[in-house]
Amino acid sequence: MSSSAKLPSGLNNWEDGDKPERMDFVTDNEILDQNVLWKDDYDAVGVVAQSGGIEAYAMYRDTYDPAGSVAAAGGIMDAIQSAVSGNEGYSLYLHSKSGNVHTLTNSAGGSVIRFVATADFEDGDIFVVNGTACAANTIDGTLIEGGFFVTGTVVSCFLNGAQLNFRGGGGSRLNYSVVGGTSQPAAPKENTIWINTAVTISGYIFQPAQPTAHQGRVWIQINFSAPVVTSNLIKSPLILGTTLGREMIRLPILGIQIYNNSTWVNVNAHMYENGVWTQVSSSALTIYNGGASVSNMGTLTSAYARGLNATTSISGGVIKQQAQRQTGITNGAKGDYGSTPVNLTNFTTLTVNVAAVAGSPYSYQVGFISNTTNATWAIYYWNFSNWVAQTTYTAAGVKTIDISALTGNYYFAMSMTTKDGYDALTYQNISSIILS
Repeated sequence: MSSSAKLPSGLNNWEDGDKPERMDFVTDNEILDQNVLWKDDYDAVGVVAQSGGIEAYAMYRDTYDPAGSVAAAGGIMDAIQSAVSGNEGYSLYLHSKSGNVHTLTNSAGGSVIRFVATADFEDGDIFVVNGTACAANTIDGTLIEGGFFVTGTVVSCFLNGAQLNFRGGGGSRLNYSVVGGTSQPAAPKENTIWINTAVTISGYIFQPAQPTAHQGRVWIQINFSAPVVTSNLIKSPLILGTTLGREMIRLPILGIQIYNNSTWVNVNAHMYENGVWTQVSSSALTIYNGGASVSNMGTLTSAYARGLNATTSISGGVIKQQAQRQTGITNGAKGDYGSTPVNLTNFTTLTVNVAAVAGSPYSYQVGFISNTTNATWAIYYWNFSNWVAQTTYTAAGVKTIDISALTGNYYFAMSMTTKDGYDALTYQNISSIILS
């Protein structure tokens, strides 16, 4: 007799004593043929099987739509989604990459996502899910970085509005987070780096040299002699002088920039360490701005005073550089420079507000010199001979200097040179010195 027992697929389940008949084989062949056709027509590349949803594939055909009505209606993706949601809890998305954009699609949607990566994730890459651009973090809030997943791997994540949270992160990574926004986080975790920006951060990299530009990419410039990326850095389980076991990063940050609309832009950034926000980067560095002392360049040091009764002081919110030629001396000069070097790497413009000038010197000058060890003066001009950037003027006002070509440390300097035979008091007053 024919088989009395059937498999869920409808195939005969032969038992002892059954006597096969020709129609049994015809029926089995028809069922197998229908399943093969479904596979070839609707999943020719094996996306469902690759995504770990092989059970869903079988359940779809045998349990959810044995008559093939969904397939006939063109709703195969919805049927697969129903099977997967009921079996594994994941929505299976198709993944593709063009340029630096990873696209995830599933017409049925779904927040608990699984996909097979068809391309590697690289620094600066972004995500678009069913047409919506999404930020991407790990579950501990860290932005994902180059190499987070590679081609052929199964990737899981959760979609919350326009935010993707990927499984993974923490573990062997440094104990830090990089966040953006125009408001300082109210309750951050230790070692959070907050970047004050309205630009959406797409990724970040710790590196000495300027990296490849991508919209929203953050460059955290560190003072290493060779390129270093975060995957090569390890966290320290103990830093002397801190709480036992506290994991902290100790990177010499020179500056932070974000790439926005074809331009690298300096940004203000703070790091939350030991419960206190500390500024680690600035879009504008104030060298001097009124008050009773000079900041960010140390004390002013006299480089030269020839044939002058010369002084430099800070009074009334301005730096006063004053000189008067001594009787019987043909000419004279007065110059000062800061005792502390200023790193100009992340800045493009020096802006100096000259509050007042008086007298008839050869020139007034402000700018940067290359060093202090060999701070020298021109033989005939009686002025600094090692200027790397300067502006010369004869009247008060706001002066700007292009310093975009300068990288590394230089010393702010100011000087004036008197005319021959000029005995009246000569001075210049500077109220602010700012880098941007």
